[in-house]
Amino acid sequence: MKKALIFLMLLLALDIVNSASLEGNVYDISLDKIKNVIVEIDTKPLQRIVAKGGTYEFKSIPVGSYSIRAYTPDKKLESIDNITIESDGSYNYDIFLIPELEETNQKISIWPYIIGLVILIIIVLMFLRYGKKPVKEELDKDLNYLIDIIKKEGNRATQKDLVQKTGLSEAKISLMITDLESKGAIKKIRKGRANIIILNK
Repeated sequence: MKKALIFLMLLLALDIVNSASLEGNVYDISLDKIKNVIVEIDTKPLQRIVAKGGTYEFKSIPVGSYSIRAYTPDKKLESIDNITIESDGSYNYDIFLIPELEETNQKISIWPYIIGLVILIIIVLMFLRYGKKPVKEELDKDLNYLIDIIKKEGNRATQKDLVQKTGLSEAKISLMITDLESKGAIKKIRKGRANIIILNK
């Protein structure tokens, strides 16, 4: 009986020698202690305490690796950490309960940029292809207007008359006459100080 009792005491002594204590504080994101946090460590059996003042302590933890979990009673804040007890002694481990940041799953779509680029390319191509057409049409319209005036004047008119009847500047009328002459629509004959414009039939 005495031998059994001595053996049991030796086992208990070895267990005490090969065990450690773990203590620490529980903080929030502002590094303030959080009160009434539940802290547990998965020893066998599981140990659980309520850190009323924001401080916890576990005793008689055998050497080994453990998971230490801390959470508020409403479970809005929670932390799970791994800790290794390598030898007997006193360990200090502070726990931080930080709210999880919500991950944004918003994917940036490149389609609006592609569509915008395609539209821009189309606009540029249309401008390059048709951009000068309105100017040409306007010029042709002015030239036709000038030809109509010459027709009304009996297929001939002086350059000075064309300036007066159109209300356009002398420089513009001169350019229009040169253009019509290059196209073979009119003939320009110099008579004294005046230019006679004759419409080709």
